[in-house]
Amino acid sequence: MVLEKLKHVPDPTYVDAALLTEFTTSLFSATGMPTDEAHLCAEVLVDADMNGIDTHGVCYNLDLHYLTGLM
Repeated sequence: MVLEKLKHVPDPTYVDAALLTEFTTSLFSATGMPTDEAHLCAEVLVDADMNGIDTHGVCYNLDLHYLTGLM
């Protein structure tokens, strides 16, 4: 199952980093996290994606690890 997630996506979708950071910040904030902390967490995840470290980025971790743990 984990190996399935690590497979290359044949047709990736590109999203503006600033918009993804804003969206991710809003999700963290919705859980009650202070805005400055939410923004920092979002920046770290988006930065990982921007540097090709998908296993530490938004799509791979947001729902699986972060939001479920905060809710």
